[in-house]
Amino acid sequence: MWETIAFLILILSGGRLAGAQDGTEVKEQSVETVDFCDLFRYPSRYDGRMVKVTATYVSDFESARFFDESCKKSESLPEVVANVKFTDKTGDYDKLSKILRKEKLVPRTARVSIMAVFDDEWSGDGAVPLAGRSRYTLKVMQVLAAERIFPLTKGELVGIVNSDRSLGPLRISIRETTSSTAIETMELNEGKKFEFDAVAPGEYVLDVTNANYCVEYRTTVAIKPGKTTRVSIGRAQKLRPNLCQ
Repeated sequence: MWETIAFLILILSGGRLAGAQDGTEVKEQSVETVDFCDLFRYPSRYDGRMVKVTATYVSDFESARFFDESCKKSESLPEVVANVKFTDKTGDYDKLSKILRKEKLVPRTARVSIMAVFDDEWSGDGAVPLAGRSRYTLKVMQVLAAERIFPLTKGELVGIVNSDRSLGPLRISIRETTSSTAIETMELNEGKKFEFDAVAPGEYVLDVTNANYCVEYRTTVAIKPGKTTRVSIGRAQKLRPNLCQ
């Protein structure tokens, strides 16, 4: 519960934290890279050690945890889930929080690479973890990388508008090439980035309109499942003749 509360505080704050377990910087190069599944195959080998692992992070209203589907597929392991523990010294947490803030549905997931201390709660004194918790915990010292996990049937469109003249507030919309109706629209100031999440695969027309609803720029984009399509809107997509002048 306390880990979940700490996680929610970190999400809301969006703060960038730094440091390591003892308050000193840990050199990434000196930390062993370990297959996530090996933590569960040989827990006594890694208990209390700092490791670098890549796994799937998932959080909901009750808890947060790390897992990897490949562990179950490769062999029979009694447990392949690790509790998550962030601290006030967790470095580069914003790499993960930015990803999680984009997720509109719960549970929220991300693929992450981390430096963390592995802890087997059953070792030593034989204590039994609380009900619903794994016997294993990864105390995260540093978030090295994080990326979104897209549904296989969806994609993402991200981009930026760069103009050679001031246009003021803009409206960005996407529509299917066979339709005149936008499926999604957002407003932003010139020069700012835009993102459309969870877009079905296909060909789309992207329109940039000004405050008077006149189309300044238009281009065609292709969305692929599980991929991010990036586009920079500028002079090449300028409508000619320009009806907005």
